[in-house]
Amino acid sequence: MSLYRISGIETPMQVFENTLDFNQVDHSIVFCNANGFPPGSYKNLLSRLHVSRIYAPKFRPLWQPWSPDTAGLWRTLSDDLIELIEALQQQSDFAGKPVTLVGHSLGATVALIAAHKRPELFKRLILMEPVLLSKKLLIPAKLMPKRMIQKRSPLAVKTLRRQDFFDTQQQAFEFHRKARVFNDYSDEALWDYIEAGTEPVSDGQGFKLSYCKYWEAAFYQKPPWLWHILHSINVDTVGIRAQRSDTLTQGCWRKWQQLQTRAQYVEMKDCGHLMAMSHPEQTAKVLNRYLTD
Repeated sequence: MSLYRISGIETPMQVFENTLDFNQVDHSIVFCNANGFPPGSYKNLLSRLHVSRIYAPKFRPLWQPWSPDTAGLWRTLSDDLIELIEALQQQSDFAGKPVTLVGHSLGATVALIAAHKRPELFKRLILMEPVLLSKKLLIPAKLMPKRMIQKRSPLAVKTLRRQDFFDTQQQAFEFHRKARVFNDYSDEALWDYIEAGTEPVSDGQGFKLSYCKYWEAAFYQKPPWLWHILHSINVDTVGIRAQRSDTLTQGCWRKWQQLQTRAQYVEMKDCGHLMAMSHPEQTAKVLNRYLTD
């Protein structure tokens, strides 16, 4: 796992290298993470994929300071992704060809927006739990004043109140081990998150969360409206839902299938929204089915 920058491109990437068996295909993919979870959080999953190299953008919440004036959050990240893929296509790994992209939650959502704008950049989208919310949630978020949206978004409120400084990474691990959201995580998976999701503070006295909580909360406060573009996504797509998802409801799952009729759909049993990290082996089996055909 290394950090990779392309000259002239703001967004850096983490690159994950896999050793392939003799019968596996030597090719590269792009991976986009969920809100609040840096690419390294997925180390266990990514190491199981039957691809030689994974390019994972480190989106703005990992390096750009938050400003209350920031607007068009989802559009900004999708434009960053487009710029990055255009640059990657000039590299030998892709050699001008469209890319296969795996995305989770925010990452899947940003990929959908990018594919709607620039379908020719993508060979296939494999989308785990994109943020496709019901209109009864989207309409208030779109129309309400910002101060009211903040109060109506429990995830945003919880994010902004969350402790984001720790004396040691061990303390960070113990704090997060008690959190309900990580109940399905093994200790190994949680340590991957801690190591990817914390960084030393400037004076070296402790650790802070590397993913800016103000960016994270802003994405919760302003969910994207994507229903109007799904029918026109002209890219080979695989949609994946977790059976116990608290994000992609059964109703929204069915609506997605009705709108994007040519896509393939898979529901993973006995796991929740964070299945890519809590159930890496099960998730990798599903992904590999579509990465190698």
